Amino acid sequence: MSSVLQQGFADFELIVVDDGSSDGTKEVVESFQDERILFLANFENRGLARSTNRGFAEATGDFLSILDDDDEFEPTFLEKMDHHLKTTEVDFSWCGVREFPENGKLPKEIMVELKEPDLYSRQMLAVLIGSGFGFTIRRSLLESVGGYDENLLTTCDVDLFLNLVQGPWQWSALPHVLVNVYRQSERLTLCNARRAESLEYIIDKHAPFLSTHPRLKSALYFQLGAVLADAGERLWIRRALGAYLRESPKDVAAWSIWLSSELRHYWFGLKLLQVYRWFYHRYFAPQA
Repeated sequence: MSSVLQQGFADFELIVVDDGSSDGTKEVVESFQDERILFLANFENRGLARSTNRGFAEATGDFLSILDDDDEFEPTFLEKMDHHLKTTEVDFSWCGVREFPENGKLPKEIMVELKEPDLYSRQMLAVLIGSGFGFTIRRSLLESVGGYDENLLTTCDVDLFLNLVQGPWQWSALPHVLVNVYRQSERLTLCNARRAESLEYIIDKHAPFLSTHPRLKSALYFQLGAVLADAGERLWIRRALGAYLRESPKDVAAWSIWLSSELRHYWFGLKLLQVYRWFYHRYFAPQA
């Protein structure tokens, strides 16, 4: 909250949605005593999609920006994003992030830029960025696509971006690092199972679009396989990746995950797991 209230650009409203927490969020919000803050509390946990949609519904501004509760904006984020959106007249945008790993390593800067002019490449990159990259969108556009899919427990931003890139809208990247992201570990099997279920749902939901975008389809299956391999879900991987690999037998990344899962109790399988983790964090981590 502090990073939003300290913005040089002052014409904003800050909507805080407390999704049934028990950590004193209300007291923290009230301590700021700023009339630009709107506090919404769920009496029980409703999940990310429903809670975020509730915040969207209360917004009155022309543009909406998303900020997770453990991340922060740089002081010039709103000023630069507002100028970028108004001068380029795009429908949604994002910026670079400075990612602070949980293990205490030095932060790294990630900037997902749209260097390729063709629509296919632009769609591919836009889907993979995720809402944590200072994602900002016209409120009218968000309303037209229905916000987050409330059937999803996680990865709802992937589904939203898949909806956005299929429409006649324009998007671009603001070439500045303006968000600090603090990564949290998600190694619990339950978290991985939820993510895998959501990815399967998304792949099925957008099957017609993905059938014409093989690189993007491969990336989503790669994410699904990576999550399941980490959770040790061998039978699930066989079911999820089996049909896809029969359809796309030349997808080396998907095969590496499948093999690493089958051989995870052997030296070779463990090495393959290391390879896919490196590949995942190098090419697909921005989406997380």
